[in-house]
Amino acid sequence: MYPSLLRRYLATVADVVFIFALIYIYAQTPLSRTEFGASAWWPLLLFALYEPVCTRAGSTIGQFLLGFRVRTIKGGRKVPVWRGIVRLFSKYLLGVVSFIKMPVHRQRRALHDIISGTIVIEAKPNQDWPSPAA
Repeated sequence: MYPSLLRRYLATVADVVFIFALIYIYAQTPLSRTEFGASAWWPLLLFALYEPVCTRAGSTIGQFLLGFRVRTIKGGRKVPVWRGIVRLFSKYLLGVVSFIKMPVHRQRRALHDIISGTIVIEAKPNQDWPSPAA
């Protein structure tokens, strides 16, 4: 019902590879050669908004490929972008430390999930929302 640390890690790797591929493709186009240096900022913006926006829309590429979704802990709704940003930056700030609690938490929630009020669940059609006691 809750994906393992390994699957979550592999989804993150897939997302990073996808983002770097986008940056590489963009760097090969004439659009990357601007006078104003805007090309230096958009990769940072891409890293900052990719996960929150994609999670709000349904899932990131990695989450989709590995078959899980991030939802709010209360009600199992799609994560608002602001909450996704809180989740992402707490994950970046805490780094590996964020995942220390995950193996012993009954819902496999990492610290950044707890901070942002989210949960990671398997993506199964017509799945009932898990109860908090699960």
